[in-house]
Amino acid sequence: MVLAGDMYLVLSPDPCDTGGRTGGYRMSGSDTAETQPTPTIAIKLVLDVLWHDKKHATDLKKILIAMFSFSVFVAAMFLHIPTTNMYYQSYGVSSALATSGSDTITTDSSVKFFNIQTIPDVFDWLDNTFVPEVFVTEDYNGNALPAEEWGRVALFNKVLGAVSFQVTSMQPETCDTPDFLDSLYSSCYDSGTTSTEELLISFDTNASDASATLTEKKDSGEWLDFSTQQLLITVITLNGELPGYAVTKLQLDFNAGGYIEASSSTTSALLDQYPHATPIIIDILVVLWFSPWILIPAVISFARSYEKEHRLATPRQWMKLGKHTAKAIGVWAFPDGWFAIDFFRGPIVYVFYITVLATQAVTTGSQFQHKLATLGTSGQTGDEVSETLSSVTKSFKLIANLTVLLRLLATAAVLVLGLRILNTFRDHVGLSILTRTMASAVRSIWTFSVIFAVIFMAFAASGNVLFGDRVEDFSSLLTAMKTCVNMIYGNFDFDTIKDIDYSVAYYWSYMAMETFVLLNIVLAIVVDAYQEEKDKKDKNKCWVFLRVVDNVFRQWMARVNDLVWFPCCRLEKRRHYVVFWGRIRPQVLHDTLKASLDNTRGSELYGEWTPETVLTANTLNKLFPETKIEECEATLRHLATEQVHQASHIKDEDVAVDGGAPD
Repeated sequence: MVLAGDMYLVLSPDPCDTGGRTGGYRMSGSDTAETQPTPTIAIKLVLDVLWHDKKHATDLKKILIAMFSFSVFVAAMFLHIPTTNMYYQSYGVSSALATSGSDTITTDSSVKFFNIQTIPDVFDWLDNTFVPEVFVTEDYNGNALPAEEWGRVALFNKVLGAVSFQVTSMQPETCDTPDFLDSLYSSCYDSGTTSTEELLISFDTNASDASATLTEKKDSGEWLDFSTQQLLITVITLNGELPGYAVTKLQLDFNAGGYIEASSSTTSALLDQYPHATPIIIDILVVLWFSPWILIPAVISFARSYEKEHRLATPRQWMKLGKHTAKAIGVWAFPDGWFAIDFFRGPIVYVFYITVLATQAVTTGSQFQHKLATLGTSGQTGDEVSETLSSVTKSFKLIANLTVLLRLLATAAVLVLGLRILNTFRDHVGLSILTRTMASAVRSIWTFSVIFAVIFMAFAASGNVLFGDRVEDFSSLLTAMKTCVNMIYGNFDFDTIKDIDYSVAYYWSYMAMETFVLLNIVLAIVVDAYQEEKDKKDKNKCWVFLRVVDNVFRQWMARVNDLVWFPCCRLEKRRHYVVFWGRIRPQVLHDTLKASLDNTRGSELYGEWTPETVLTANTLNKLFPETKIEECEATLRHLATEQVHQASHIKDEDVAVDGGAPD
């Protein structure tokens, strides 16, 4: 009977593969309708089959464990970073305050935040857009709102305490110009010497009073003027529907060139990282899962066996034990060359949870919660609000920074765990084709990247010189490098430079060199590496999917059976450890055959027990008197299946070497 689809899955070294994948896989005689004779197999082949079965099962378990670890962490991560809720809150606030658009073209249109170009635009935006959205004390019908609904941005985001307006002003200095120009431009400002003035407007202030306060500042002519370097508006809001905090910063930078650059950011944070017991339990389980506790029994077992063998008595011997133990840990924990991936998978998860606990400590601190509750009380004096708001704002800045750090650590952990899955795929011909191709291509790309970098930097510097004084995309070398990258991927608008001299020559020469030549060379390198890996005849990989799944399932069921059997059944103890599910246990068979070969080597019985000795059902029955003859026959059929499979691959390889084709 031929296995449908001839399912091959390659994982670990196995000297039975020829690179061909067309041979049929014949099931054992027990799967056919007619009775077939019990096969026989040499001890050498038995040990080889058992070793491969164990190795393939280990590889499959590594893949499953890596995937499970990835899934568990991702599920736990979203408990602390609910991105959907954070987006709803962030977008709700930013869409109301940090407005943008190109429809502000009439005298009756209100100025939008990202359309601000001059100081008068700043006051127009504050008076017509910002104040009506933040200082809300009436509904859309003009009726007074209850006190608990004052100062709500975008319906559900309540302003805490007051809105902070921080104006940073530069100190005057002498201009760095030739003396003959002093009469034309005598006064300049030092951007390195500044002072900050803060204006606080309480959340319970109505829109009219808030506008009057800002109008008074405007009329003074000194709040925003030539010396202004920056205007920073900070709005802290609480959303009880999601729930979460949000720190919104609206920043206007007055550039030395005379234009105003607007930028904004809204950082959302949870009210409580552990609102109920479920996240606590899940986090504890995740931390335990990623802890190195699994190495402890292995280290103890290794140390005990080493101590019994060497009889440790001197400090030097104990030092030697420590070195051997460290080496053993390296083998168990870092079985391959991807040392960094395996090493950092645990620590980066621990750092993530340390950051979670730090964020929780700040948000649940009694002093912070008390001051936060105080900000919701109306009728406070300016000094009280200023002091409380300053303290709470610092705490919120820390929370916002911790939240950003939390996201970065979560991203790094997900990448590391994802790479670990790829690491477990490296011995799988189908699944590892990407990793093996990239590993092969990187060696050639390293050399090529030097040429690519030189040409890339030359065009970036040239673009900066040619267009930097008129086009923002080339205004600095770093910006020009980003623009050149965007040009490669087609994310550049040529219209921004088409009216400048030499733009056509620059653009097309760059696209021809980088895209048509260099990138195609990279593609050719990757394709060649892929074809090389695909055509490589690796004789160390041969794995039948269903066979390995069956072996792993049997191992797990055997362990479950041992746990159930131990407290309940104590009869036929020897048979229980020898036979499971109608076959001799692989580990018991392997250890017994190895011991038989080792014990008879050099003795009179060596002729009976050699690697070429053929095992029959009767021979197995003599080795294991607890077994039944049917169980011995089933064991031999299972082992012979792999032997037939190997023989078919060897035959295919011999035919291929001779230049012919199999019949």
